[in-house]
Parts: sequence; C-alpha cells; structure tokens
Amino acid sequence: MELFLLMVAISLIPSNAVCHRILMLAPLGSWSEYQLTKIIARTLTDAGHSITVVSSFKPSTQDELIEEIYLGKSVFEDKNIFKLDLISTSTFVNDGRLAAADKMYTNKEVLQLWRKRNTFDAIIIYSAGNEIASPFLIDYTGTYIGLCAIGIENFQILNQGHRLPKSVVPFLLMSSGYHMTFWERTLSLVVETLLYNFAYIFMLPGIQQKLEEYFPGHPPVLDIYGNYSLLLINSHFGMYGPVPLLPTQVEIGTLTAREPKPLPEDLEKFMSGSSEGVIYFSLGSLAKSTDIPENYKLLFIEAFSQLTQRVVWKYEGDDLELPKNVLTRKWLSQQDILGHPATVLFISHCGMFGTQEAKYHGVPVLGVPIAFDQPRNAERLARSGYGEVLYWDDMTVDKIVKSINKIINDPRYAQNLKVVSSALKDQKDSPAERTVWWVEYAIRHRGAPHMDYAGKHLNTLQYYMIDVFCFLALVLLSWATLTYFCIKHTLRKLYRKKNKEE
Repeated sequence: MELFLLMVAISLIPSNAVCHRILMLAPLGSWSEYQLTKIIARTLTDAGHSITVVSSFKPSTQDELIEEIYLGKSVFEDKNIFKLDLISTSTFVNDGRLAAADKMYTNKEVLQLWRKRNTFDAIIIYSAGNEIASPFLIDYTGTYIGLCAIGIENFQILNQGHRLPKSVVPFLLMSSGYHMTFWERTLSLVVETLLYNFAYIFMLPGIQQKLEEYFPGHPPVLDIYGNYSLLLINSHFGMYGPVPLLPTQVEIGTLTAREPKPLPEDLEKFMSGSSEGVIYFSLGSLAKSTDIPENYKLLFIEAFSQLTQRVVWKYEGDDLELPKNVLTRKWLSQQDILGHPATVLFISHCGMFGTQEAKYHGVPVLGVPIAFDQPRNAERLARSGYGEVLYWDDMTVDKIVKSINKIINDPRYAQNLKVVSSALKDQKDSPAERTVWWVEYAIRHRGAPHMDYAGKHLNTLQYYMIDVFCFLALVLLSWATLTYFCIKHTLRKLYRKKNKEE
C-alpha cells in the first residue's frame, strides 16, 4: 500500500519539475517570523524541493519533508517586551544577535552545513538582524535570496541599490503612513539617518568582530550580506498602498493568511451563542498577556464586564477572576477566530502578521501597540479607517469601552475592511505560487544577473545625480562669471573710449 501511494505521489509531480536543495537561515527572530519561515519551507516542499531550516525554535510538529536544526532557545521567548524602550530594544536585539552567533557557530550540525553550503542551490536568509548568517555566503556559488518579514523597509530594499522615496516611505519605527506631513517627513529622515549611522558605527563592528572570531578574515559583512539576487517582502500593495519596487523585490504578503477552519466544539458554542458578536483579544506570540502589568489587566477586565459582546482572550495563565462574558485560552487558532462570522473586533498589539490577517479576514482592529514596529502598524490602521489606537499610558476603563463601542457601532470600519479583504483575496496568483515561481526562477537563472539593477553600483551622490547637478551648477556659475566679466570688460572699454573722444 505504501509503495502504491509513493508511486501515485511521484506520478503527480510534473515531468519538468526539478528538485532543488534550499537552505533557510533564521537564527534570530520571533515565533511569528519563524512561522513565516516554516510556511515558506512547506510551500517549497509542496513544489518538490528539499528544505533545511536553521532557527532558534523547536519544531512544533515533525515535518518529514523539512530538516530542522535547533540552535537553542530564542532570546525572544522569555522577554517581557512591556519593559522595553527604544534604547533597551536596540541593546536587547544586538546582544541577542551576538548570542545567536555563538550558538550557531559552536553547533556541529551548523558547521557541517557551512562546509557543505555550495551543495545547496539557494540560501534564503531572514534578512532583518541576521547579519550573523553571512559566513554562509563566503565564496557561495548558488543563489542568495533575502526574506524581509517586516514588510516594506528601506534598509533591506536599499541593499539591491533601490532607494525608496523618503517622501513617501517612512522609517520603520515611525508611526506615519505613506501620506506624511512636512514635519513627519523631516522627522522620519532625521531619525532614520541617525539610527542608521548609529547601527553602522556602534553595532556593525561588533558583529564583524564576532564573526571573525569564528571565521578569521571574514569579508566586510555589508559587502556580502546585502548582495541578494531576490528579495521576498512580507507586504502587499492592497494593504498599505503601492510603492515602486524592482522586479526582483517580490511582495508575498498574506502568505500566512488562510480561510478559517471549524473551531473546537466548546469555543464554537461560546462564540456562536453571542447575539452581539465576539471580541478577540490577543497580543500575539512575542508579547504575553500574562506580562501585562496588573493594573492594566484590571482595566481590561472591568471594561469587558461592561460590554454586551462576548470576549475571547488569549491569556497564558489562570490567575484572573473573569466576568461571565469572557473566555480565556492559553492558545487559540487566530485565523479560525478572525474568520468566524461572529467576530466583530480584534484587540491587538498590531504585529505585522496580526494586522495582515485582520485585513485578510476583514475584522476591525483596536490597536494597543507595545514596541518595535507595532506603533507604526497601529497608526496606519487608524489612518486608513480600519480601526483605532489606544496607547497604554492613556488607557482607562472608560477609554477602552468607548473605543470598542465606537468601532463596533460605526459600520464604516467594517466596510473599509471589506474592500481591503476583497482586494487581498483577488490576486492573479497566490502568495505561495508567487514565492515558488520566483525562487525557482532565481535558481534556474543562477541568481538572474540580467536583472541586476544598475543603481546598485552607484553611490548616493551618483544615484540622485547630485554630482551632475553640482557639475552643471559649476558650469552655469562659470558661464555666469565669465559673462559678467566679459560684459564688465566691454562696458569698461566703451566707457574709456567715450572719455577719450570727449
């Protein structure tokens, strides 16, 4: 029977299909980002390819088609992000990156992979903060592909020589959308410039030094790390608006979204039994609801007790006294709840994946952002008419209740999201199909050097034609100066001639 099934499976593979060996590296990242990596891996295995994944998360399910190497516990797993500010976030991420490098290059399985790196047809690296994976690119002869899980981000896109217009695309940590005021554009430019130079001056040398401990003579990190042939971007123009991208910068947003599946019987009964709808409250995988400061927990409980809707809350503990209309679970299938017809609101920290899934399923959002890119995502939702934002410092029971009622009772929020949801489900090809086609294309054409953008080989002065403008300004100034002196000289001669004649 097993032999028969194997023969059937083989017969279903297209005759022109080629099995490629692909290595995916995500040593530093959150659980959600790991899930994106796994979904891409499964998408590629479904297309007949062999995938190896290196990450800091234990596989939750054994997948025989994906080989996984576990580096040890992720720095994000036990971190209370409620205690992070901008400075401590930078320190935390940088320290985590260096610690991940130590785990990575003292792991025998990883070192064995490194020695055999040229046996892989492609290497895909989760690009945000994973410069520590760059040793795999030393003398690598296959196709290097980047994965930008945080969406449209200036630095990752700049690596291919493409400068996004800063008048439209704000810095990652800015809460501005694409329609910025003068002062928002000014602040975005200043903050991005300062933080980029801070990272370049203070963080990059530490990464370089750490890698040289394991790989003496390691090339400058930025020379090889940003040299990818293809960049997969976790974004979609239907969610945030269009920006100019290169053909090798491919949007695969909503890859993690899917149609809902049936809920467990008890949860289905709780949700479908609410005549006023259900509110889903989750802080995702990076933040835990148990880490919410006690006074804010009490605010939410009191606010929920005043609602006519039922509340499903992803809460990892059992220490709360809850009103009858609130149900908690340590784990919930977010897609199945967001896609349930009874769900009328999503209270979310506004991580990248949660906001995408809310848009895909057409559920309005009350954003309660905590750190990282969450304030930006929340503000964009609010500006687009998809929800409201409530910051923790301003939070009261009255504000929670009013914000919830405002979103639920104003039909414009749901109507706006129905338009977005319809657009996201109306794509020429699915994000999975797009991912497979472009990865295979890049491999088939050995990195597709014919798609190498000429702007990649220009510095900033050349790219923006500043050198040309300076040259033309110099020519114009020289011409004006010469003309001035010629006219002055001519007038002086005429004046002298006139004086002699008199």
